[in-house]
Amino acid sequence: MPYRPDSPEPETSSHGFFGELNVLVSLISGKEKSPIPTPQSVRESWFLLSLAAVMLTAVYYISRFNGLNILVHHSAWLGLDNLSKQIRDLPFDDYQLVNLVWWAVFTILGYLGLPLVWSIVAGQSLLDNLGWRFGKTRRHVPIYGVMALIMALVLAWATRQPEFLDRYPFYQIPAKVDLWPRFFLWELFYLLQFIALESFFRGFLLYRLANSLGSLAVPVAMVPYCMIHFGKPAPEAFASILAGLGLGLMSLQTRSIWPGALLHMSVAITMDIASLIHQGRWS
Repeated sequence: MPYRPDSPEPETSSHGFFGELNVLVSLISGKEKSPIPTPQSVRESWFLLSLAAVMLTAVYYISRFNGLNILVHHSAWLGLDNLSKQIRDLPFDDYQLVNLVWWAVFTILGYLGLPLVWSIVAGQSLLDNLGWRFGKTRRHVPIYGVMALIMALVLAWATRQPEFLDRYPFYQIPAKVDLWPRFFLWELFYLLQFIALESFFRGFLLYRLANSLGSLAVPVAMVPYCMIHFGKPAPEAFASILAGLGLGLMSLQTRSIWPGALLHMSVAITMDIASLIHQGRWS
């Protein structure tokens, strides 16, 4: 039977922390019953992975364009000369913010756009495809609690490392510029980007691939997720492998991306605030 986000719990599922942990072990070891690939599910996987590669490549390059210059050009092209001039005359502090928001917006559009179009064309539930329902998260809270504890220990180490503190937050606010409102506006777009990221990698891509791959969809979806961390500090890139596997397995069990998204966003906020505290900017 192909996997669906609202499909019944696996037969090996049992209550309690160790019971749920046993299910995860069964998925990893291959003991859990897997769906039988059909010609349709195999074709879907081929098509989906190809589209995902195109989307991720497009997002990578388009999101790194100079957003401010594009806004200036298109405002002038539309005859909005005053707006074009105002954008062109923005101070450097706002120039940096506009480019970062440009990156966040196109990342969000890419990660959510493909699932949206796919769901409409296929006549499927967008909420289920994205993992936006709360699903069966309550019974898995203890496992997420252990994950949160592990992440807290990692953060306790990372927030003392110069390579992390120098990189975060992405929006490097000059000393003379107040945090409000620019920093908080950036954080809003930054966190929305994490929701879109989780929706794509731990929702749409994972659930659709699981129709033909079963639990093997978790490491398959993890690989491109790991690759988008290239260029970040090496410990973070390696940690993304474990995060991709752990959160992927949990999303496959809970049918929801929300617990993982909250953990992801909590880590991001903690790193940004820790860096600002280190800089003496947060009081």
